[in-house]
Amino acid sequence: DANKPQAATFARSSLDALDRLNSAATELKSAPGLNKIVGSWWATNTPNVPGSDAANAKAKLDALKSPAAFTVLQAMRQASPTGGALGAVSDKENELLQNNLASLDQAQSYEEFSAALDKIINFTQQSKLNVSKGYRDTYGEDLKQEKAIPVAPTAPAQRKAGEVYQTPKGP
Repeated sequence: DANKPQAATFARSSLDALDRLNSAATELKSAPGLNKIVGSWWATNTPNVPGSDAANAKAKLDALKSPAAFTVLQAMRQASPTGGALGAVSDKENELLQNNLASLDQAQSYEEFSAALDKIINFTQQSKLNVSKGYRDTYGEDLKQEKAIPVAPTAPAQRKAGEVYQTPKGP
């Protein structure tokens, strides 16, 4: 089939996007500061101390919202015959897309927020199965995954208690 290479590329891209979304939701769910950024007035209305567990959890939440919206947007575009039915997306529409999978409102209880993360994780797992099954049903074989280029892990910079970070001076 002439469309098979393009379908395989698209399926791999979809699986990669779903993996990133799953990882982001899983990392946020296990973040030590999650309980400090959801579920109370204090958590949603006070600034986070840079470098704190709460600030790190908030950064993970912000990072999760973008791929969640993108995943929903891609699915809607794929369902369109021309692929471009949505056109440009406004900030408000982007926010609505972000909440399409699950509400990630920091004002909700910790339990509800955690359940929303579970919903995203379950969605990604089921969607990956659907993409793989769709490819297999169409082409009669499993999708061959391309070997990923290994990336060296990076560890966050470690500082001793009380140590002040100084920006390196340029030449």
